[in-house]
Amino acid sequence: MTTLVETHYFPSVWVLAFLAADEDLLCWEACENYQKGSWRQRCLIDGSNGVQTLTIPLRQGKHRQMPIREVRIAYDTPWHRTHPKTLASTYGNAPYFDHYADSLFRLFEAPPHWLWDWNLMVAEWLIHQLRLPGQRANTREYLPTSPEDTLDLRNALRPSSPANPPQGLRIVPYPQVFQDRHPFLPGLCGLDLLFCAGPSARDLLHAMRIGMPNGSGP
Repeated sequence: MTTLVETHYFPSVWVLAFLAADEDLLCWEACENYQKGSWRQRCLIDGSNGVQTLTIPLRQGKHRQMPIREVRIAYDTPWHRTHPKTLASTYGNAPYFDHYADSLFRLFEAPPHWLWDWNLMVAEWLIHQLRLPGQRANTREYLPTSPEDTLDLRNALRPSSPANPPQGLRIVPYPQVFQDRHPFLPGLCGLDLLFCAGPSARDLLHAMRIGMPNGSGP
C-alpha cells in the first residue's frame, strides 16, 4: 500500500500506522508549497489539561507559496531548548521515556536550518525507534491528483481535528500519562505512543489498521 502525505513535525500515530507492514510505502510530498495551519510545523502531545501543541517558529516572510524545501526555521526564540524541556516535564513519568530521551534530545542540539530537513530527521528517528518495516520515499514532482493505487492524505489530516482517523484506521486506546485527569486522547504525535507503550507500540499501530495486512515477523 502506498500513502502520500506531507511531512510532519513528529508524525502522528495515524501516519505511522501506514508503515506498520512490510509492504507499506509512505511517500513524503517533497514538491509542494508550504501551507499554514498544518502539521508541517507542529505536533500534538499529551498534557495535564488535555492536548498540548508544540510549534516550530519560521523565519519571517511569506511562506504560503514557498516550496517546502525552502522554508527556514527561526531561532529568535530558543524553541529547540524549550521543546525538550516540555517533553521531559510532560512525559518524565511515562514508562519508557528514560529509554528514549537521551537519543531524542540529541536531535535538538544542532537542528538544521530547513523545516524539510528537520521533519525528515525526526520522522526517521521515530520510525527507527518504533521498528516500523515499511519503506519511505520522496516525490519527484508535484501531482495534483495521485495515482489510483495511492491513498492521498495530503492536507487531509488537520490539527483542528486530530482525533478523526483517516480512511482505513481506527482508534485504539492505550495507557497515557494523564489518563487519571482526562479521557484518552487519540491522534497525538508518535512520541506519545513511543513513551507510553515502548516495545508494544508497533502492535498498537497494527491494531489501528482496518482491513489492511498487518505484515509478519517481529
